[in-house]
Amino acid sequence: MSFRIVSELSALTVDWDEKADTPGVYLAFDTSDNVYYPAICSLADKSSKIFLIKDPVQGLQTLKQQELQYVVTGGVVQDCALLVLQTTGSFGGY
Repeated sequence: MSFRIVSELSALTVDWDEKADTPGVYLAFDTSDNVYYPAICSLADKSSKIFLIKDPVQGLQTLKQQELQYVVTGGVVQDCALLVLQTTGSFGGY
C-alpha cells in the first residue's frame, strides 16, 4: 500500500455520461493530471469524513483497513462510499 501527498489539486467538472442534459460531476486533478474521486466514510462514534481516493474501487476498500484507522482515517471506519458532487443544471454550456 502506498500513499502520496499531493500539494496542488484542482476540482473540475466532468461530463461523465457525455449527455448535455445531465449534470456534470466534480473530480479532483493534480498537476500531473492524475484523477482523484471524493469518498465519504462513516466512522464509529465520530462524524463522517471526506477523502480523495485515486482508485474508486480499491480506494474504498483501503480506507476500511484496520491498520489505517489512526494513521489515515482517524477512527474506526464503518462504511465508505463514493461521494458524487454534481454541478447545478445541465452540463451543456460549461
